[in-house]
Amino acid sequence: MGSTSALKVYIILAIAYQIGLFSPALTKFNVVIVNYLGENAILNLHCQSKDDDLGAHDLPYTNSFNWSFNVNIWKTTLYHCDMGSGDLKGHFDIFVAKRDMNRCGDDKCVWRVNRDVLYLYIIDVDDYVCQFDWPK
Repeated sequence: MGSTSALKVYIILAIAYQIGLFSPALTKFNVVIVNYLGENAILNLHCQSKDDDLGAHDLPYTNSFNWSFNVNIWKTTLYHCDMGSGDLKGHFDIFVAKRDMNRCGDDKCVWRVNRDVLYLYIIDVDDYVCQFDWPK
């Protein structure tokens, strides 16, 4: 490859990096879901994306389930979870790349599943904020 071609490739990559098509800080993400339903309450959890089925998990009180993944370059990565415990049952979009990449801290989204609502830690607020009610 000639020096002119190499320069063109470098410029294209630099522009793509600047406009956010890819970045090491944006590609890898972690999601953590913690059961805060109360003592003796098991959280039944099944999470998946279009490409990855993470399987079913039963989380005892204060236990967590977590996974890591790469956000695609179009930032359309989506993970949803079916959750339940007793009379509580719901389907929730747990990670939506364009919604969550900037509001979760340190490339990690931490969810607290309570009996009343689901809370997400929001970096700008430095606290957990209600995101979803359980369906009635």
